Amino acid sequence: MKKIYLHILILISLLFVSACSNKNEIPTIVEEPVQLAEIEEPILISKVAMCYDDSFEYNYSGWYANKWEQYGDSFVSIKYSIMERDNYEVIDKICNHIKNPEIKSLIIDISPEQNELLYKIIREIRPDIMLIMVYNRVAFLSKEYKEVFEQYADLTLGLDFLSLGETAPKQALALGMKTLVFWDMQIKDVVIYQTYPLNVREKLKAIMSQESKDLGLDFIVWPLVPRAHNDFTTDISRAIDEYGNDIAFFSTEQGAIYWMFNTFIEHSGIVALPELPGYRFIDSALNLGTDASIAAGDYRYANEMVAEKAAEMNISGRFANWPVSVYMLSLEAALRYASAYIEGRENLKNIDIDFLQQCFNEAMAEFNYRDTNVYLNTYEEYGKNAIFISEDYIVY
Repeated sequence: MKKIYLHILILISLLFVSACSNKNEIPTIVEEPVQLAEIEEPILISKVAMCYDDSFEYNYSGWYANKWEQYGDSFVSIKYSIMERDNYEVIDKICNHIKNPEIKSLIIDISPEQNELLYKIIREIRPDIMLIMVYNRVAFLSKEYKEVFEQYADLTLGLDFLSLGETAPKQALALGMKTLVFWDMQIKDVVIYQTYPLNVREKLKAIMSQESKDLGLDFIVWPLVPRAHNDFTTDISRAIDEYGNDIAFFSTEQGAIYWMFNTFIEHSGIVALPELPGYRFIDSALNLGTDASIAAGDYRYANEMVAEKAAEMNISGRFANWPVSVYMLSLEAALRYASAYIEGRENLKNIDIDFLQQCFNEAMAEFNYRDTNVYLNTYEEYGKNAIFISEDYIVY
């Protein structure tokens, strides 16, 4: 009996020791890996910035609005006024924009003679940016700025004035003209009206004289000294009296186009070949005014209005023009070219003339002139990255 109690006591002792041992054990902790929240880096959107003068080209605000809708966040417009071109306000405005690294290309229509300092500052801030100059001025042909074009701009676009030496006589002949009058503004140093530089006028005159001779046209140089507008019209009337109605005028002076064309209208049957084809002096002379369609860059509509007015005045088929402003056409083409660049075609900094031609063809189609040819030309004396643009004429 004592043995049985002893065995029970030993068993209880073992159970007690076992229980105490389990209480002192440290439980095993299984650590789960910590999931760190992912930090998203901001997505940079490559952008094209375009400067434009809101007082120029009928204030084509509608066209720019269409570009915002077409290109979305990749399009940035920098608006300025013509009054700002020569001061630091426009420099600050443009440079503050291009400090944004998202802007990979800048299209600008301020010429070096207006603000050469601007281009130097742009390159100091952003040597990497694709810079496209779009010219609307005859000063584009100033060879003194060749170094500016080559040093600061990747691409420069402007109207091909010298091509008019051949195309204007051909168009005059096609319209049945017998005489071509080169109405030459006699300005050398003082620019009263915006005119071609003297060296360009002389070169253009020589080309046009030879082309007219080859075509069998009489070529007359009519010197014109800046005077009152009524003297302009008097000179035109004198030329008409002397050479007859089958006469085409070509002027090297921009500011008197309105008065010149008004005189043509008064002498029904006279054809005008404006020295700045594509500009809207004809619209003004015919008192067509502007409306929302023209403000949106609808050149097809504007030219149809001109043709209707010409029919009313019985002068249909007697004058011609380029259908689209080269300035607006160049802006449209430049935007397409720059957009391809920011989308990854970095080789476009070295001008791809074939792709640029494609951009201009598409731009002409955008203005509803798909079947109208646009031509790109270069002149060695103006540098390798200066491209000159001309178009086929349309007859009203």
